[in-house]
Amino acid sequence: MTKHTTNAPRVALVHDWLDTSAGAEKVLAELALIYPKAPIYTLIANPALINATPWLAERTIHYS
Repeated sequence: MTKHTTNAPRVALVHDWLDTSAGAEKVLAELALIYPKAPIYTLIANPALINATPWLAERTIHYS
């Protein structure tokens, strides 16, 4: 495990799936604005949606 040397909290955004753009994704977009360096973790992702959505395309997204 890497030791974190600053006092700032480490934040990750977790979303169930990114396959459509609806209300929950709008909330995720707002949280992504608040935490611009936070990676996004999801179970399922639609690559076409990610590439077509500018704020998602520029983020680090980890999915199964």
